[in-house]
Amino acid sequence: MDDQADTGNQDSRMGQVPVNDFSSGGKKTNYWLVLGGLVLFCFVVFGFGGYYLGKKSQSLPQEINKTHVQPTVVPSDKPVSTGWTTYQNTANGFEFNYPTSFVRQETSGGERLADFKTADGKELLVRLDNATFTIDYLKKYAPTGGEASAPQQQTFGNNSFYYYGPGGGGVCYPDQYFTNLNGKILIFNFIGCDNDKTPSEEIKAIERQILSTFKTDNKTLPSPTSTSQPITIKYSPKSGWETYTDEVAGFSFQYNTTPTQPYNFHQALGNNQAGKSVSIMSCNTPPNNHEVCLEQYTATIYSNYSGGPLRDWMSKNINDYPNCQRYYTDVAVSGKNAMLATSTCSSWGETYVLLPSEPQMIVFLTKGYSRNDNTGKITLQKWINEALSTFKFSR
Repeated sequence: MDDQADTGNQDSRMGQVPVNDFSSGGKKTNYWLVLGGLVLFCFVVFGFGGYYLGKKSQSLPQEINKTHVQPTVVPSDKPVSTGWTTYQNTANGFEFNYPTSFVRQETSGGERLADFKTADGKELLVRLDNATFTIDYLKKYAPTGGEASAPQQQTFGNNSFYYYGPGGGGVCYPDQYFTNLNGKILIFNFIGCDNDKTPSEEIKAIERQILSTFKTDNKTLPSPTSTSQPITIKYSPKSGWETYTDEVAGFSFQYNTTPTQPYNFHQALGNNQAGKSVSIMSCNTPPNNHEVCLEQYTATIYSNYSGGPLRDWMSKNINDYPNCQRYYTDVAVSGKNAMLATSTCSSWGETYVLLPSEPQMIVFLTKGYSRNDNTGKITLQKWINEALSTFKFSR
């Protein structure tokens, strides 16, 4: 019994042991010391980590700079003075420099002033359009899809040009530059593409360099489309001729109805509407044959002339052959300033005489070319001269 009592007392004492005595070996633990050591450890670890990351971030820009892709070098737009050749056109008073990789070709004359080609098929074609320089007229050269858009103005050195680039579709378009040369249109066409519909950036840089070297002599040169002396037609009414009068437009002229031998040639009045148009027929009656009449000339009345150069008006209103070269000269008809234009655009050629009377423009048109290409002189056929010598305005 005594043994059981002792055991119970022992269990009772074990359940009453103080908490601060419950430790390994019975020693007390200093928690503040443990917490301080933990904080010190964190400072050391994060301090070294921050130092390493800071060093890494400072070196990062240097690594990026080492791998940076250098930009493509585009040739300067400034004129090149060495290794290039000068093209001079004394007849029209201009010059420019071009690289020797562009080899000059023979041209057939006319509006093609100069042609240059490279070994890989690129081309520079210089042309002269003898129409009067206007922005509206340049729209005829607009690429597909941009017909209503005016060309973009660009300046190279001291030179002002107007530019058309590529249009719609997948075809190759030339870079076209236009400038005013003594009232005419000088055109630089840069032709040739590399897997694109416009010349490469390398060629475009050469374009800018070439145009930067462009110079003119600043002289008003005789135009290749004009005669040195205007044509004067004095008023000279003819007896025995019929008179056509347009009361609406306010003018009249005569035509010859008297037959002449050997085939009874004479003129007859054709279709006509006052204020609109009138046609004169040329008729002949061979022996024992019926009379044959063909249209000889027409006079058409326009009501939209508000002054200004006659060539400008013509380029806007009479554009039947937009890519054809016309030749012009001044004409005085019955004391009134007028203009003659002629070309070989149609099979027989054509001759226009423009007679202005604001707000109207009376335009005579007949078949036939009125210029001698050997001398450059413009002359009127005798019958045209006779017809215009009877023309007069009635108001």
